[in-house]
Amino acid sequence: MRIDTHGEPAFRPSLLTTIGPPVEFDAHRGNAYSFVAMKLSLDRRRCIVVCRDVQAFLRAIGSVTMRATSMFFAVFVVSLTGCFSGIVPTAPTYNPPSEAQQSEAFASSMGHPTKHSPEELEAFLAKHLEGYKPEGKPMDETLDDGVRVPVELKRGKCYYMVLKLGEGATYSDKARAGYRFDYDPKGAGTNISGGPGIHGPGGAGSAGCPQANGAYEFVLRNIVGATESGLGSGPITLQLYSKPVSEKELAALKADTDRQIAESERFRQEEEAKQAQRASAGCAACEGRYQGCRGAGRTVSSCQSDFRSCAFERVGSSWPSACRMPMD
Repeated sequence: MRIDTHGEPAFRPSLLTTIGPPVEFDAHRGNAYSFVAMKLSLDRRRCIVVCRDVQAFLRAIGSVTMRATSMFFAVFVVSLTGCFSGIVPTAPTYNPPSEAQQSEAFASSMGHPTKHSPEELEAFLAKHLEGYKPEGKPMDETLDDGVRVPVELKRGKCYYMVLKLGEGATYSDKARAGYRFDYDPKGAGTNISGGPGIHGPGGAGSAGCPQANGAYEFVLRNIVGATESGLGSGPITLQLYSKPVSEKELAALKADTDRQIAESERFRQEEEAKQAQRASAGCAACEGRYQGCRGAGRTVSSCQSDFRSCAFERVGSSWPSACRMPMD
């Protein structure tokens, strides 16, 4: 900012600053070409007007007409009004997404599985059920009260459960993301959850090729929340499909399953070893930091607090079981 006072003392740089183009005053013509805005240091909680040298300020504006001075302070007061209006900002509020919004988000990420046409459903089933035949009679159920039906799965076969909506049946808002096709064992056994799932006014879920005979309950659950209620309303038809599988194929499937389990276990052990190594190094570093803290004359409680922060940062949330807290 530049102020021409024709011989009058100039403003100190720390006194006033301007926002925008330079400001010029012509004291001999007695008018101002533009107004000066005092520097307002704004913060969320405070407003500071910086004016370090009042005498210099008065000398600088002494030759300016009273009218210009009055207008200057009018602008100044208006600026303060805006300043103080922002001292107590409105705190932003967080509204968690509704269940319908969550369902829509899931449905969108999955390509809106319930919106396919009946013709698309038939093509979908033909693709996945190649070689499969109906096993047993169709089962008539309703979506209103949840769906649980008993099924017997036997070694030597692979299975699919096919669902079709009946006349007037509709999905709930929660079900727009689709259903889980679950097979819960009645006794000992492994829980099975198979796809591909819903595709328009129906869908299918695989039970795989069990390695042993077993009694199960087929259960429909919403993908969102894994709930059995709120599926929708109206009648549906369920039909179990199966196809034979040879012993050789079963052995290959078992070998593949065992390989995946072994890989998962190996990964778990590797991660545990890495975590143990990290914990050992982290605890040692924090112990050395504690000793340095005590050597500097700080109290035990203060150094222990520092140790806790160090251990959490280096080891993680498991540090209490991995590190020994120094006591002296």
